[in-house]
This record gives sequence, C-alpha cells and structure tokens, in this order.
Amino acid sequence: MKTCKFITIVFLIITTVFISCDNEDYNDSLQIDSVNLIAEDSELFNLLERATDGDEEIPVTCIDFVYSFILAEYTQDLELVASHSISSDTQFSEILDTIADGNLIGVSFPILSTLEDGTQIQINNKDELKTAIDSCVQEEQEQTIGYCNGEFVDCVWVVSPDEDAPFSTYNNAVFDANSDGTVVLFYRGEQYDGTWIFYYINDILHLNINLADATEVGSAWNFDWVNVITDTAGFAISNGDAQFNLVKTCDPEPFCTTLDFGVCETVDMPGSATTILEDYIFCISIIAGPQFEDPETAPTITYNFYNSSTDAATDVNRIDASSAYTLVSEETEVWVRITNEDDGSFEITTIRLSLDTNCE
Repeated sequence: MKTCKFITIVFLIITTVFISCDNEDYNDSLQIDSVNLIAEDSELFNLLERATDGDEEIPVTCIDFVYSFILAEYTQDLELVASHSISSDTQFSEILDTIADGNLIGVSFPILSTLEDGTQIQINNKDELKTAIDSCVQEEQEQTIGYCNGEFVDCVWVVSPDEDAPFSTYNNAVFDANSDGTVVLFYRGEQYDGTWIFYYINDILHLNINLADATEVGSAWNFDWVNVITDTAGFAISNGDAQFNLVKTCDPEPFCTTLDFGVCETVDMPGSATTILEDYIFCISIIAGPQFEDPETAPTITYNFYNSSTDAATDVNRIDASSAYTLVSEETEVWVRITNEDDGSFEITTIRLSLDTNCE
C-alpha cells in the first residue's frame, strides 16, 4: 500500500531495569504498573504489530523505535511470563507474535518521542502512547489522501487486465481525474462524467466512484471500492468479486479516449499534414473493434481504410494504410472497415483527422 511519511516518531524506552535470568527479580525491579499494561487484544497492541512488521497488510510506516529496550509479558493475573531484550523491529514483531491470547505486555514509562523536526516530547502512559501513534497514523492518512488527490491528476489511469480475470470489457478504458474530485471515464468512444473521492474507513483506503450514468456502465463502476496502492504507477480497486487494476499513464500514445486524432502540421508546408493510418489501428481496435474473452480462439480481425462510406461498404479503393496519407482539409474523415476474416462479417466506423498547428 502506498504510504507517505509525514511525521516520524522515534521512541526511546527509558528504563533502569536490567535483564535478569530470574523472572522474579525482573518482576520486582520493574514494579508493575497494571494500568499501563497493553492487552494482546487491544487496538494499541495491534498498532505496535503494524509498526514493527513491514509485511502487515496495513503497516504503520511513520513510527521508528530506538533499540534496545526491555519488554515483559504478563498473564491476566499479572504473573510474569517472560522478559525480552528487544534489539530490532524484526525481533519486536516476532515477540509480539508469541504473546498468548489474553496476556499483556509492559514497558517502562516515560517514553521520549522525537518528531521529524527534532522536537522531543515525553509520553508518560499508554494512553499518551496511543494518542501519539494515532496522530502519526492520521497525518500519514491525510498525506496519502493528498497524494491521491494531487498526484493522481497529473496523468490518466488506464484500466488494465487482472491476472485472475484477464478479460474485461473495460480493459483499456481511461479515467481522467481532476483536482476538484471530478473524473471522466472514456470507454468505447463515449465519455462518462462523474466524481471519485478517496477516504479512509478503519485504516483502509477507499475510493468512491459515482458516474452520472444509469446504464450498465454506471452500474459497473458506481461503488465504494477498497483501494490498494501498489506504488506511484498503479493501484488496484476491488468490490466483492469485481477487481480492476488502474495503471498511471502519462504518454498519450499508450491510451485511447477518442477516434478524433490531431495530425501535426508539416513544418515546411503550412496548412498541410501527413500521417500513417495504420498507426491508429491500436486505438480503433480498443474503441470500436470487437471484443473476445479468449484471445487464443479469437478470429482474425482486419482494419482497412477508405475515403467514403460507399467504398468501405463495397471494399473498393482501399487506402494504403502503411504509406503517408495527406489530409485533404483541416478536418478529414476516413472510413474504417473492421472485418472478421473468419466469417466475412464487418462493421464500418469513422475516424476524424484534424490539422494540429500547435505541435512542438
């Protein structure tokens, strides 16, 4: 999950207790403060687990411990079970995993905490410890949401196949988000306006998508999705059996939103432009081409280009799609015949080419 370090809290356990091989001696020197013992089934214990085990599903990454220090385990009757000298996150996590159900752990307060700016504060009991960690987690979550609402608008997000369900009619659809929470979904040549909002529920990042569409497109996306950010380049969202991967894409070439294409004006011939029509087959196949669940059994599909709908319907006067094609006007329409070569069936669509005078 993507997490952002906003405030790093460094814990230094202050204790005068020396490790003893005799639990009774250790128990006497620690002078148990039962009020500040941390129960194995408590929220604070869970936070400590998340802070020390980097493999946790929802880790707490804004907390660091300064080692070594001593941790003791007690029964509910306050009988000392074991004492441990903790010297690393890995060891701390392993010890926490061994704490028996219903038991408690104890450390010696006060604890000194160092903020990222170097400011030191003193934590005197477990309530203050939990407050400090909660504050850290809240700051981390706020920065994650800020990242989502800021970083996510720089580029677009392309729906990509999930390895467990490689086919989806929405593969290669495109989400284009804005900083005000509005979003546009481009799917099969149509535009669907809506909103998406990131927020946390019980430490789990959610993404609420709401498209202003009452058809099956809206019904497929209008959910509260559980969101897992894998890195800065992509994230997965899931809702029950439905799961989609969204991949950050900044280069216009790998994604397609429309069959309207700008063609750069020829530098030495103002008012004219040339292009290669076969370069548009990738987008034509995504937006207008037939979809097949199993690529291995899919028929052969061909794409041919024509200057009129009549030529496309009768398959005459094909344009050589691999050679330079010159725009005949500032806006030129080209017809595309999409043919299933296995059974001879076909569909006709159009692409629009516009002279772009602002190319760098």
